[in-house]
Amino acid sequence: GEYNEDGEPDVNYLGRAVFVEGSFFNHTCDVPNVARVRIGRRMYFFATRDVGVDEELCITYINASRYESALQRQAELFENYGFHCD
Repeated sequence: GEYNEDGEPDVNYLGRAVFVEGSFFNHTCDVPNVARVRIGRRMYFFATRDVGVDEELCITYINASRYESALQRQAELFENYGFHCD
């Protein structure tokens, strides 16, 4: 099934989508400087702090709070995205 970012079954699931603007963000293993919020069929991205002129805007691909350990987060990132965070 499909799940929301809290790991609960997503009762608002409408299908899959590609958010073109969102596809330009890279993942960070540190605290991201961009957050995303889905409202209805729209995805909104916003800075979570002041961002420097040459600083890359990054999101996190997963909701880290859903996992009890770093090993679980690592497994999720590797299984779905093909990399490990340091």
